[in-house]
Amino acid sequence: MDPRDDEIDLIDLIRYLWDRKWLLIACGLAGGLIGIAVAMTSTEVYRAELVMVPAEQEGGSPLGGLASSLGGLAALGGINLGSGDGKTDQALAVMKSRILLEQFVQDKQLLPVLFHELWNADKGDWVSDVAGDPPTVRDAYQFLTKSVLSVSEDRDSAVITVAAEWTDPELAAEWANELVARTNEAMRQVDIQESEKNLAYLRSELEKTSVVEVQQSMYSLIESQIKSIMLAKVRDGYVFRVIDPAAPPEADDYVRPRKLLIVILGGMLGGMFGLALLGLMALIRAVRAEPAK
Repeated sequence: MDPRDDEIDLIDLIRYLWDRKWLLIACGLAGGLIGIAVAMTSTEVYRAELVMVPAEQEGGSPLGGLASSLGGLAALGGINLGSGDGKTDQALAVMKSRILLEQFVQDKQLLPVLFHELWNADKGDWVSDVAGDPPTVRDAYQFLTKSVLSVSEDRDSAVITVAAEWTDPELAAEWANELVARTNEAMRQVDIQESEKNLAYLRSELEKTSVVEVQQSMYSLIESQIKSIMLAKVRDGYVFRVIDPAAPPEADDYVRPRKLLIVILGGMLGGMFGLALLGLMALIRAVRAEPAK
């Protein structure tokens, strides 16, 4: 096979495309216009971020020394003095838990907001042609965890970022801030209840012993539990201290859609469609040009 034949074929191909360049340009422009239409009609999604650190980072727990010295005695009674170790991980788990998020959805009445395309605002009810049952709080929990809320942690700096993405920038910021506030409050109530239970146990055991050394240790444990309750009640950022609360993004500060990218991709797809169309036209012409056998 003569290599010059390939050169001739390539020249013919270039000439063929050049003669029909306006078709390629038209397809590219059409794709770009479709991309512009898609970009302009797409709903903007905003991202609001809250930055925080574990409150235990601030000098550690004030009861840490007591926990070390009396840890053995406390463990015998099943008492947790709460040195702070692992509390951050527990709080992060609570923040993403089904119980907390479902309660959040119910308190804020978010079902019509999260599934607004299925909600008839005029009638105040779900649209009649919804396939299956209307959305539930369990559906809302799954939607929030998969598409709206995210939590990331930098283990090196201990900085935690909570983000909410939604079409309303005000709601996105409100949800991120309230999620952290609810987590702090949930952890606060858990620790207060645990300390009160520990206090009741220690006081009952104190009445049963007459050994002075044991009584002194129990008095110290009782004091630590009282301090824990006081700390839980007075500290605002109980588990997480907010460094930078979430603020509503500006109207043009959305994370998606990436409108310029959509337009560019539309133009590229239009051009590819034009090339495919020219290839199909060339194939049809070649078939018709073949002599009948």
